[in-house]
Amino acid sequence: MKRTSKIGGQALMEGVMMKNGSHYACAVRKPDGTIEVDDQRTVSLGDKYKFFRLPIIRGMVTFVESLKIGIKTLTWSASFFEDEEEDSSKSKNDDINEDTVSENDDLRESAVQFTKHVKKEKTAAEKRKEGLMMGLLVMLSIVFAVGLFMLLPYFISTLLKKVITSTLLLAFIEGVIRVGLFVGYVAAISCMKDIKRVFMYHGAEHKSINCVESGMELNVENVKLCSREHKRCGTSFLLIVMVLSILFFLFIRFDSTILMIVARLLLIPIIAGVSYEFIRVAGNTDNKIIGALSKPGMCLQRLTTREPDDSMIECAIASIEAVFDWRAFQADVRAEEEAELEKKREKREKRSKERDEEMRRRMEAKGIVVEEMSDEKIKAIDAEADKLVNTEIKEEEHAEELAKEAAEKARAFEKELKEEKERQKELEKKAQEEREKAEKEEALKEAAEKAKAADAKKQESDKEDKDTDNKDKDSDKKEADKKDSEKKDSDKKGSGKKDSGKKNQDKKKADKKESSEKKSDDTKSDEKSDEEKSEEERLKAEKEEREKAMERAIKNGYKPVAGRLDTPEDEDEDDDVLNALNKFFKK
Repeated sequence: MKRTSKIGGQALMEGVMMKNGSHYACAVRKPDGTIEVDDQRTVSLGDKYKFFRLPIIRGMVTFVESLKIGIKTLTWSASFFEDEEEDSSKSKNDDINEDTVSENDDLRESAVQFTKHVKKEKTAAEKRKEGLMMGLLVMLSIVFAVGLFMLLPYFISTLLKKVITSTLLLAFIEGVIRVGLFVGYVAAISCMKDIKRVFMYHGAEHKSINCVESGMELNVENVKLCSREHKRCGTSFLLIVMVLSILFFLFIRFDSTILMIVARLLLIPIIAGVSYEFIRVAGNTDNKIIGALSKPGMCLQRLTTREPDDSMIECAIASIEAVFDWRAFQADVRAEEEAELEKKREKREKRSKERDEEMRRRMEAKGIVVEEMSDEKIKAIDAEADKLVNTEIKEEEHAEELAKEAAEKARAFEKELKEEKERQKELEKKAQEEREKAEKEEALKEAAEKAKAADAKKQESDKEDKDTDNKDKDSDKKEADKKDSEKKDSDKKGSGKKDSGKKNQDKKKADKKESSEKKSDDTKSDEKSDEEKSEEERLKAEKEEREKAMERAIKNGYKPVAGRLDTPEDEDEDDDVLNALNKFFKK
């Protein structure tokens, strides 16, 4: 079993509480920057009655007493950060009262006695009020913890009864939910700004205790080098409670829901007592198995502790020095270590003398005469041997110190390396984001340029198609006009040869035709728009047909040159085919 200081502690609002047996002290950093230390003593039930010092029972008692003292000290530390206007108004009233009393010397003494009496009654009333409030807070905190971490997981697991029939599996799932709720709750509150500062003071408490128990002088620089994890931490205790509850509830099962709830409530103190015994053993031994079982709690402390600043470490040191003589403790530890070394040295000398005697007996049995050395020579040899042993011990101690320093430097280097890697990752991430942004902008620019070029080509092709269509329309119109004029000339020549009777008939027919044309003028305007639409659709279809024919010709090897097709390189010219195709495209 290793020697430990048996100091416990708790983080407060801008301060630290340290407890050594029945003696505890709180050190709080006030708003003006000074440290206020409150030294108190308490009497435990274990000090009064032997029954409460029994294993498991002492764990239950310690849990309740720690909860009570913790809430009391938290309330005291929070009182420094209440509104300061009340203090200033009280000081003004006290000054006024002193001035009025000083005017009459005969009434001064009676007034002072009266004010003292009133203050005593007020302080007594305030203490009773604080006691009631503290008891109420303890009850509320216990009810909240039991409801959240004990009853809620059970009711959640009951919802799975329709899917899972195994009671053991349901109990295991309930325990997993309980542990998950606890870890999630700790992780959630660690994100709050005020709780972060409390966790920094929690780290200062752990580092200060580790500094004392490692044998180093208790100062700010040495405390910074120590670990912020400790086996006797309350965080580890609560995690062990959650894990042990899984084992307990696996084998204690009832069919009735009410009995299951009652069993959970009754088993909480027993589970707390067993967990306390485990923490007690883990804090006083270096056993590897116990150390491995303590690892999950040590890992969880990374959430409930943070690296403190110098002012927080000073509060923790002030609190320790108020309840614990760390110099005497370290002197006792060194004395015990020296006593152990002396015992080892005596055993080594005894074994060497026994070996020498055995060697002398063997040599005498073989007839070899051994020259006896004088006492002075023996003393000189023993002194030389002691000197060598002392140098070996000093070298071992020096090597251990060097190993500790190297380990601390390695941890600091690993921390710096980790921070540097994180910074490098952030820089790489930013550079990657910038590269992606630049690539996106370039892609957008290229797409815009391509779309612009495609629009320009489309406009040019549309313009060319429009020009060709206009030319075709003009040529068709000229041919139609020519045909109409030729037809009129032929009609005039044929009409001169007929007789006058026929002329009269033609005249009547012409009059009838004109009257019918007048009647149909109204309908022609409506038909004209339909004809224009059908003409546009026909031109569009012809255009698409020409484009498809052009594509087929290009696939067959013909080359478009200045709006016309040229013969493929690997074939002989075929003027008839080319002329037919070009005439079709022109048309």
